[in-house]
Amino acid sequence: MRMKILIIIILSLCIVSSTFKLHNGIEIIGRAEKNVDDGVTILLLSGDSYEMGFQYGTLMKEELMDSASIFRKIIQDNEKNIFKIIIKNIKAGRLINREYKKLPIRYQDEIIGMYDGSGLRFRDIKMLTCAHAFINFGCSSFLINTGEQILHARNFDYAPIEISEYPILVHYQPDDRLSYVNIGSCGYLGMHTGMNEYGISFSNNNSEGFDDQTETMSYLYASRQILETAKSLKDVELYCADFNSDHGAIWTFNSRRDNDALIIDLFPGKSVMSYLEARTDVAVWNFFHNKKMKEDFNTLFSIENDYRPKAYSKIIAQHIPETIDDMFQLLSDTSYYDYPFVPGAGSINNASTLMSVVFDNKEDKIYYSFSDGYSGGGRFYLYDAVRKHSVPYHEAPIDSGHENAKQQMVFRNDQYLKQLSSGNFRNLYSKTNTDYPIPYNMLRTLMLFLDYPGVEPDTESLEKTIETMLSEYPTLSELYLLKAEIEALKENYEDAVFILLDYIESGWELPAGKLFSLHYFLAKYADKAYDMSTRKKSAEIVITIYEKYRRAYDPNNDYFIKEYEQYKNWAEEPIVGPDSWMKLNSTIR
Repeated sequence: MRMKILIIIILSLCIVSSTFKLHNGIEIIGRAEKNVDDGVTILLLSGDSYEMGFQYGTLMKEELMDSASIFRKIIQDNEKNIFKIIIKNIKAGRLINREYKKLPIRYQDEIIGMYDGSGLRFRDIKMLTCAHAFINFGCSSFLINTGEQILHARNFDYAPIEISEYPILVHYQPDDRLSYVNIGSCGYLGMHTGMNEYGISFSNNNSEGFDDQTETMSYLYASRQILETAKSLKDVELYCADFNSDHGAIWTFNSRRDNDALIIDLFPGKSVMSYLEARTDVAVWNFFHNKKMKEDFNTLFSIENDYRPKAYSKIIAQHIPETIDDMFQLLSDTSYYDYPFVPGAGSINNASTLMSVVFDNKEDKIYYSFSDGYSGGGRFYLYDAVRKHSVPYHEAPIDSGHENAKQQMVFRNDQYLKQLSSGNFRNLYSKTNTDYPIPYNMLRTLMLFLDYPGVEPDTESLEKTIETMLSEYPTLSELYLLKAEIEALKENYEDAVFILLDYIESGWELPAGKLFSLHYFLAKYADKAYDMSTRKKSAEIVITIYEKYRRAYDPNNDYFIKEYEQYKNWAEEPIVGPDSWMKLNSTIR
């Protein structure tokens, strides 16, 4: 009898509890709104963190379910072996849990609300909200000072293309913070593009540098926290002064109130800020804006760090934007395809450009375009953040000849590579475009040539050309990387290692970031070398590189100290297997 009474009491409590939750859920949903314009979802959310998460999860349940399926495939990376899939999932789970635990309570509450509202597995919700751990960004941002106002725009390039399946614009109206608009893809709550009610707009461009040991929340949640609280660029500056980013990035902020813009270069343990002030334009890609940050932390393997801003500035100079409509034309530009020896993925608008945004900070308006490529030349919509509604702006796509430009680029590269395969290196080298760094075009082509499908490298002729170039540019480390790559193609890994060691020990004064790049290749070749003394020698040099880092910058920088200690400990222990180097190297990415 007592057991029956107990069961009745428990069932009654469950009924009361579920009834309360249902009633409360209906009330919460009543404060939100969902609209879909041409495949783009507009969400209006309001309340506390949990309530906004609950609204998001309930209104976007189907899209979240599909997005989770997409991200599971991204994590598995087409792996067929069931055991390897399990290992990938375990590693991903650990990474997701670590990222989740670093988030402030308010964002964790939002994620829990999304889980309760959607009914999906909690691990899937955490996976979507920590997507920054799995996605590659390669973007362009622009700040143009017209004299009357500062125009802020960006193209967002990211991969794989499947994550553009459910584009979304979320207008948050928290009870206790500023309202703001977050533009991105379904399920991800961090921010790479947005604007708040005080007319502060934001765009993120990823760069090099990653510290997965930091306890700081992800930089893409920190950016959202800034827009929740900042009323001026001074507020932004104060926040970033104490922020230790877990990732390299370039942040651009524009402010209606200040009529100025702020560019912030972030690297684990370091940040540099600069105002737009009297500059007429700033074009930002995935390389640091500040010259010293660029030299120190962008690897020499990325030799575009000088070339691309010049190319962008040249494009802007040909038609300096004065209006919002001019910015659309800039974002649609594919003229990068016209430059010799350059793969077309580097144009402002390219096959990976899945989102384009222009901010009108004065009028609280956001112009946006989403597509599965070349969104900068697509149909733009206008979102009015005051009236909270969206309308078409450009009814028809801008005709920029994207496909024609792409075909020309492919044809041209094929022609160059055919000439290369016949050993015609020196002739091409002498004809490089002098508007840009002399060895740049040739080097880019040679590096492309080494890994181009269907073309057998003529390594003998290539080596002769490299030696010719070395006589003119003896300090250019890319040439040594090319020499090492050729030896690696021949499976002469010890020779590849010693080419780089000889260069590093030659005494050239290299910024630490460039040594960092060399160390990556050093580890790559040493991993495949059979001679144990070669590996040990490599380890000693890598330790020296880290000592250069520490001397050149902050000797108390935890990011460098941790990596240095890992190498030092490894070097003092016997090598137990061929995977040692790559396991160690994976911590640096």
